Amino acid sequence: MSRLAVRAELIKLARTLDTDPESLDFLADHDAESLTRLREGVSDGLFKRHASSFRLLANLSGLLPTMLTAKVAQFALGAFLAGRVTGEMQPDTAVSVAKKLPAEFLADVSMAIDPARAEPVIAAMPTKTVEAVAEVLTAREEYITMGRFVGAISEQALYRVIDNLEDAELLHIGFYVEDASRLDSILEYLPEDRLRNIVNTATRESLWPEALSFIQMVGDEQKGRLGDLTAGEDDAVLDSLIHVAQEQSLWPEVLVAAASMQPDNQARVVNLPSLTDRNVLDSIIAATHAQDMWALVLPLVARMSQANQTAAMDAALSQDDEVIAAWLNAAGDEALADQAVPVLENLPEAQRSELLEKMRRFEKHQTGPAHGTLMAALGG
Repeated sequence: MSRLAVRAELIKLARTLDTDPESLDFLADHDAESLTRLREGVSDGLFKRHASSFRLLANLSGLLPTMLTAKVAQFALGAFLAGRVTGEMQPDTAVSVAKKLPAEFLADVSMAIDPARAEPVIAAMPTKTVEAVAEVLTAREEYITMGRFVGAISEQALYRVIDNLEDAELLHIGFYVEDASRLDSILEYLPEDRLRNIVNTATRESLWPEALSFIQMVGDEQKGRLGDLTAGEDDAVLDSLIHVAQEQSLWPEVLVAAASMQPDNQARVVNLPSLTDRNVLDSIIAATHAQDMWALVLPLVARMSQANQTAAMDAALSQDDEVIAAWLNAAGDEALADQAVPVLENLPEAQRSELLEKMRRFEKHQTGPAHGTLMAALGG
């Protein structure tokens, strides 16, 4: 479960309920998918209470002159009701009315629209209209609203808006995107120079959580691209990422990013001096165990220098029996054993002896088919 996805969903749910995100902290242990369903259920419930009225108003809008409909929307209905009615309108009617309304009012309306209900209307909006509304929303820092519309606006409008955004604004909006399938095409559209600037912006403006949420939501190819670009930055950038991961408990997200990198980039990252800090190693091990990410993390250990492997093993051997048994069992999987054996063979003698003793103690609980191979590598 991604802590970042949960955080984003709680903020969006708070917006739907018109309350502070802190008041929903009691929901933080739920997964993001459950929170999304809850938010959508609340939104549906609020809409259905007056659905027949919204449909009636939408039907009337098709019978009135466009300018009159625009005046009624702006001065009689107001932005909230206009937003609710929009989803029930015919796209061509909605576009004609929108052309008669100021961007500031349309921005107000967009905050009340449910993109899932109004997708045909939103997709039909001219690029110039979308750009104008996006400019107003950006100035207001309405990143939640903008994130909700990423999956609904036309591709041409989306790319024009992206071109107009600052890197920090793009990161903020990406954190709240609901249609993650659109993120891959966005990253394909962005040139590498801009992606590097985005990585540096994450460091400079403390937006690593937003950047990591991007990496979590995209496909494997773009995960690798972002991970490799990040690994190519200087140590100060990578150390800032490690600091944020430690401070905000974002190790699962960072580990996913590291696992997506090319092997040489993985080696650079896992051999950073800051990753030998005992508190950092303990946090990584705890996160790996809690999320059952051993199959993802153990290959990264194989990329470490002997000194870093020794530091990592010191931390691993100091964990409680449940954690030690878990990583030993994972290392005994045939798919991982080939990478684990050289690591074990190069450990200092004291660590080899201690690890062998623990493996013998936990032997009856080990189900990994290559368990015997690991013991042989330790001289057992």
